Amino acid sequence: MRFLKKIVMSMIIAMIPLTFASADKSIYMNNYKIKDTTLVAIKDERSYIYAKDLSVALGGVYNYDSKKKTATITTDKVEYGFENGSNLISVNGAKRSTAFRPYVEKGKMMVPLAMLKEVMKVNLYWNYKTENLFINSEEKVAKDKPKYELKKTTEILKKTMGEEANKYKFTYALTEDVKNEKFMVDGTYYVFRSNEKGVESNKVNGFFYLNIYTNDIYFYPVDARGKKDVIKYSGGKEVSDYVVNGKNATTQLIATTNMISDVKASDTSLGSFTYTRKTSIDKKYEKELPSGNYYYYQASKSVNGKLKPQFEVAQNSKTLEVYLFLKSGKGVSIIKLPDKTIVKTISKTNLTNKKS
Repeated sequence: MRFLKKIVMSMIIAMIPLTFASADKSIYMNNYKIKDTTLVAIKDERSYIYAKDLSVALGGVYNYDSKKKTATITTDKVEYGFENGSNLISVNGAKRSTAFRPYVEKGKMMVPLAMLKEVMKVNLYWNYKTENLFINSEEKVAKDKPKYELKKTTEILKKTMGEEANKYKFTYALTEDVKNEKFMVDGTYYVFRSNEKGVESNKVNGFFYLNIYTNDIYFYPVDARGKKDVIKYSGGKEVSDYVVNGKNATTQLIATTNMISDVKASDTSLGSFTYTRKTSIDKKYEKELPSGNYYYYQASKSVNGKLKPQFEVAQNSKTLEVYLFLKSGKGVSIIKLPDKTIVKTISKTNLTNKKS
């Protein structure tokens, strides 16, 4: 009986080779594990992937219509359309008939893996034991966490940008998860500080974001205000008209650059502080902020060779408005930048009152 069950499971996806992985129930693209994915579902002896996770893997923009129960994944070259219960998939507006039907579960469009292999021509590997899915990936070299490698990553930068890469000097800054950004699609990125060779070598003129799932690159100038300022590279050349995410958030490294600029403009003495990112700040501070999503920072100053916390900072990820929380004899003053207005002062009594 167990032997028969294994045979049935191995036939879930027609013609897809099996592989074995070190981690369980994960989705990999380009040899990297995609973060925060929905588990691949098994229904009627077939496997299904959440279309939004597929969109991240392909470097696309995902949209779902809850009333019509339809979903689209739009990349720079192709738009795929799916409809609940329909065996027709739309490819750039043209309907193609397949043997498989997507379905909607709790507001999520689940797409048959076999449909992807048939229509998108991607390489799929499914491990029925660990329920790992590999898209254009190899199990032996797949990584659960991104690991920056100087030589390998530099080669990818040059290959993706082509001759344009020769104009810049790249310095690895960090790895960042980007979601709901204005221009860049959702994904995990290696981020590089950059300056043009021979032009103010110490001046950072922007950041290059390398999507680890697609190898596409976005150049994001520090003063970028719109799509025309953000350049995308793919396959060795600039993409003249790329699809944008269309959300509201600003990627945090760009936001941080703006925050430090605003802080220095308000008071030059604040430019000497060291600003580090935080996941949260004092709850009594948070509840005084206007509604929205925020980035948080700790401002510290070097004292006897060690960084000593001085005050905290909040920055709206959409508007980039900055709020300083400065302590005084009366309590904590919340100061909004760049206009330097005191929004509110939290009294010492409220700060020490546990119920407040």
